[in-house]
Amino acid sequence: MAKQAGVVLGLASGLVVAVAALGQQPLASKKLIEYGWDVPNPAYIRANIREMEKRPFDGLIFRLPGGTNVLSKAKWDEAKFVPVYEDCRNIQWEKFTDNFISVLAASDVDWFSDADWESVRHNLTIVAKAAALARCRGICFDQEPYGYNPWNYPAQVRAKEKTFAEYQVQARKRGAEFIRTITAQMPKPVIHTFFQLCYFGGLMNEPDLTVREQRLSQEYYSLLPAFFNGMLDAAASDVLFTDGNESAYYYTSPIQFYQSFHTVKQRALCLVAPENTRTYQTQMQMSQALYVDYLFALGIWGQRRSPAPALTPAERQQWFEHNTYYALATADEFVWLYSEKMDWWKNVDLPPGLEQAVVSARAKIAAHQPLGFDIVPVIKAAQERRQAELEAKLIRRTADIPKVDQGPVIDGDLSDAVWQNAVALDAFVPYVGVDTKPKVSTDARVAYDAENLYVAVRCPEPNPKAMKPVGVNRDDSVWDGDSVDIFLSQGEAPIPYVHVIVSAGNVVWDGLCGEAADTRFNVNLKSAVRVGQNEWTLEVALPWNEMRMTPPTSGAKLKANLCRQRVPDREQTAWSQTFDGFVEPRNFGTWTLK
Repeated sequence: MAKQAGVVLGLASGLVVAVAALGQQPLASKKLIEYGWDVPNPAYIRANIREMEKRPFDGLIFRLPGGTNVLSKAKWDEAKFVPVYEDCRNIQWEKFTDNFISVLAASDVDWFSDADWESVRHNLTIVAKAAALARCRGICFDQEPYGYNPWNYPAQVRAKEKTFAEYQVQARKRGAEFIRTITAQMPKPVIHTFFQLCYFGGLMNEPDLTVREQRLSQEYYSLLPAFFNGMLDAAASDVLFTDGNESAYYYTSPIQFYQSFHTVKQRALCLVAPENTRTYQTQMQMSQALYVDYLFALGIWGQRRSPAPALTPAERQQWFEHNTYYALATADEFVWLYSEKMDWWKNVDLPPGLEQAVVSARAKIAAHQPLGFDIVPVIKAAQERRQAELEAKLIRRTADIPKVDQGPVIDGDLSDAVWQNAVALDAFVPYVGVDTKPKVSTDARVAYDAENLYVAVRCPEPNPKAMKPVGVNRDDSVWDGDSVDIFLSQGEAPIPYVHVIVSAGNVVWDGLCGEAADTRFNVNLKSAVRVGQNEWTLEVALPWNEMRMTPPTSGAKLKANLCRQRVPDREQTAWSQTFDGFVEPRNFGTWTLK
């Protein structure tokens, strides 16, 4: 054991020396920034700053009351922000030297509407003015859309009449306006983001520019690189940007931190306009993320996705110290720490050992000391134990599928005799490990004949107006909105399988999935959707020959699943239970055709 410990210590010591040259800042001056559901407003900070600065941070991210969704068509009333300005002006910072005001990105603005973007500039000016008065280091732009997604090209209001290239030009123009608006109020800002180009790691492996652009056009954040390039276009040499690498929430080993550094600093250059390469190289900072809930088994994410429930409290503390240490080591300047189910400022529900882990990691980094332990085998063992626990709980479904003499009329009306006589499949369930019941009970019926497989799904929805179906054209990213997934194997093995997604707006995505997904594969299917007062219904007819399948005979067994994405309550459910997403062929149920 002593020899093994010596190897670990020696490796860690070498890593500290190596990473000292990675960032722009000395190790001792790296900054740790707090953010979470405990986010304060300026009035609270003004009243409590002395107590808040006892925490082991260099700053925080806060919000303005009534001023978060900055990409709004409606102009904010600046008069309402006069008291906010006063609070910002009178915050007496001492230890917290690096603070940011957060703005959110959810928006249905029209990228081509000058009137919409005049409102955006007006609102952003208010935020930037407040940040300047509060002597903030910059603006935190949370680009994740908690609502309507402005970055998704297929969902844009003019997607049918404007090409992706035209939208990219417009997004780049608006990105330049965005940064100019901020710098008009505060010089030398840092634009801190929770993720930037690191999100597109999969695209960075595609060398063919034409293919990469086509794939980018279908991404959830398809317009974000163009918007960011616009910011680079207009940024003065003293403006800095950060890529917050939100994926670091889940890291379990040092190598992941180093790989992400390489991704942001080198691989991401393929998504940067050539004329902005130098600006990116000199003004883009690598940031890293820490997630309290995941590492300390708090809330749904920490209970379901994380190995933390299989760790002891002392091991959780070590894991957080490990991640804090390597996050600080590989960040250029900023590391941001995120939490949901606790409150730093009111000292509510802090996990035992959390603050000690942060303090210890910071001290070792500042002193150029090795971490002193190896958490990787501990996490690996916990992951194996946690996976076994969840596997034991997993609900694996089976069903008998009736053969019918005549298929239903595909019109979205489930009163057809086929569906009235068919037995409903078991109700959809949430991911394994989620203890809360779904707010609505989704059910389905399935039948077949010699020509088609028929699927009907009843999707209760208390507020249909809150649904957000996504997509206009075939193979748009419909999975980002209210939708139903259909998975069907081509034989008794789960792979290869046909994957069809139908949105609540009756837009279809489909693909044939084997070792890789062939999205050029299109099934000449029939589908229909009806939206009622408290539900929406879906009917689909899938021809066997279109799915490249021989019409099955009685007794045939196929692997299958049906899943539902429900946006109003961010609820995902499936007929045959899954772990962490819908695309899990190993967890498909079994349909026996009668």
